[in-house]
Amino acid sequence: PFSLISVLAVAWVMFFHPVQRPAFSQRPTRIEHQANTMEFDKRLGDNVRRLKGNVIFTHDESVMQCDSAYLYSDTNSLKAFSNVRIQINDTINIYGDILDYRGNEKTATLTGNVKMVDPQMTLTTSRLVYDLNNNTARYTTGGVIVDRENELRSVFGLYNADSKEFFFRDKVVLVNPQYIMHSDTLKYNT
Repeated sequence: PFSLISVLAVAWVMFFHPVQRPAFSQRPTRIEHQANTMEFDKRLGDNVRRLKGNVIFTHDESVMQCDSAYLYSDTNSLKAFSNVRIQINDTINIYGDILDYRGNEKTATLTGNVKMVDPQMTLTTSRLVYDLNNNTARYTTGGVIVDRENELRSVFGLYNADSKEFFFRDKVVLVNPQYIMHSDTLKYNT
């Protein structure tokens, strides 16, 4: 018979080491961009562009918007500032103050007033890492998830956008109009 601890350990491994989706192209695609103004900024390095005003980046199925940004062509990455928004597959929107996006790895790290919204829930946290290869988001600095019925708080959380499942750890509190539940670990489907 399996113990609860062994079942949780298996769930933990599956969430934190998901099967990588196969790459359909050998080379990463380039980040496309548009903005009101663009200039090269040699102080930051060769091939660094500074973009300002209505900045829009597109990369595969994702659209990223902000007020200003630095685009690092050599590393296919960007750093975006102020009114940052990422739209992923027309269903998930992520907002924040600063975005560090690595195009070759397809990872987005957002900091400052981060809010992730999908049709079933809203997550708020101070720092969020979204892996576009696996459609997973994780936070380690505390977060709050609100859906139609519940408010859920935890120190650590991992969200799989495909399965709509969260895995929470450390000081988990689920508040429902009918009860309050405290836990160290919780798996939750929105």
